Amino acid sequence: MPIVAERENVALSPLSGRRKTNSSVMTKKPRESKKLVVNLSNCKYDILPTVTKSLQFRQVDDDDAMWDLYWTDLSVSSERVSRMASFQ
Repeated sequence: MPIVAERENVALSPLSGRRKTNSSVMTKKPRESKKLVVNLSNCKYDILPTVTKSLQFRQVDDDDAMWDLYWTDLSVSSERVSRMASFQ
């Protein structure tokens, strides 16, 4: 059971000792979902853009540096692998 301070309208959590205002206790902002970014620049199959659109992925060209998934029908060069970020 939280303890309410009379002067500030602030709830104190008995376990953590943190101060929380009543507005932050009652409401939370919904987290925005981020779309997966897919690079299909070296893909020859017509079905993959259709599938990525149906899954609501965002498609980018080879010029864009930030993508999450790189789809290729060919071998990947060592230069491209060395340019990839850790999350890719």
